[in-house]
Amino acid sequence: MHDNYPIRHLNQNGGESWLGLIDGVYSIAMTLIAIELPELIKSLFEISNSADDQSTILAITGYESIAYAATFLLLYELWSYHKSILKLAGIRRQTQNLINSIILAITCLGAGNIILILNTKTEIALKDLQANASQEQLFNDWVGTHHELAIATFVMVAAMFFLMALLARISSRNQDLKQEQATALRGLGRGTCQRGFWFLAFILTWTPLLFGQNLPLIPPAILVLIYILADQIFHPLLQSRSKQA
Repeated sequence: MHDNYPIRHLNQNGGESWLGLIDGVYSIAMTLIAIELPELIKSLFEISNSADDQSTILAITGYESIAYAATFLLLYELWSYHKSILKLAGIRRQTQNLINSIILAITCLGAGNIILILNTKTEIALKDLQANASQEQLFNDWVGTHHELAIATFVMVAAMFFLMALLARISSRNQDLKQEQATALRGLGRGTCQRGFWFLAFILTWTPLLFGQNLPLIPPAILVLIYILADQIFHPLLQSRSKQA
């Protein structure tokens, strides 16, 4: 009966058949966000009535460019961990198949949530421009509204890292793996689990909202960019220096 499960045929090449699907899901998520951002910025410039409005929109554009760069790099990191785990171990159990599917589903939901954030913030900015709101008010509304959507994004990223950690842990128990593959999978499991806890901790930046404030301690895009720089640049540099010492 188990021979009829599709997963038993897909895993014949060690999970290679899943790698193309993973590439497609992450690349589509990146592409949709990249397509949406210029359209939204264009709509803001079309309704601007003064040089002050345009300077504010330029500031918003700069912030959103940082947000896109941070989102792209974060999706790249998620993709690299996800693909590395499957490259090492493939999918040989139904549990692995389920976890892998949930990760891909959250990836799609996360991209949709980011697009929703962009659309919602653009609607707010358009209303502020039509109402001749001040530059400070417009920028604060852009950065400081709909925190629940930003928090949901951080929760989804944390969930993806935790699921990848679980996938790596389960995969490392495959009996037919080489010792170095199992060791690498355990390392990936620890790394993704640590990153999951980091993104849960990042939610604390919204604590000022509990005390009646309108803005988080650090804008979400800046926070993610700091994380990417620390994780992808400074941390590897420190590791290489410690090995040389």
